Parts: sequence; structure tokens; C-alpha cells
Amino acid sequence: MSKIEAELKENIDDHSQNIIVSQIEVLLNYCTRFYSRQFITRKNTNNSVVVQIEKILSTYFQGGAEKRLPTVKDLAEQVFLSPGYLSDLLKKETGKTRRTIFIFI
Repeated sequence: MSKIEAELKENIDDHSQNIIVSQIEVLLNYCTRFYSRQFITRKNTNNSVVVQIEKILSTYFQGGAEKRLPTVKDLAEQVFLSPGYLSDLLKKETGKTRRTIFIFI
């Protein structure tokens, strides 16, 4: 961030935009790396979430038909995660997308 801030304070030249964009790209790469590492360092927690989701879906299918299939948002609320994070977690842990998971179960 300090490099971006310093570049913004400098006089603008032909290379300023490319340098700022490159620094933002590096920052985003670090963010992506940090986000991905969460799935590795929280392996036990992630496994417990997958087990919870399996139980929720098994209960749903055993209970007969409801109005609709539970959405990722519905499931995420039940395990106290954001829908996006839950989708990423399930894909990382199972190698399947949410649609494939419903078919698989």
C-alpha cells in the first residue's frame, strides 16, 4: 500500500499508470494467497462444516419434499458462513460445485 501511495504522490509520467496497476495486482495476488491459505490452515474446521452440510441436506431429503431445494444462502446461514465462502469451501473440500453436490447427495 505504501508503494501505491508513494507513486500517487509522485509526478505523473508515462509509466505511472502501469506501475500503480502492477502494485495493485501484487496486492490482489497477496489477498488471493491469504484467502486460499485459509482453506489449508482450517482443515479440521472445514471438515466439520462439510459434515454439517451433509447432515442438513440428508435431513432435508429424508424429510420429504419442501417448497424448494435449500440455497447456498440457506445453508450458509445455518453454518454461520457467507454464501461465497461456503461455495469456495465446498468446492475446495469436495472438488465439486454446489450443483454437483446436490446431485451427488
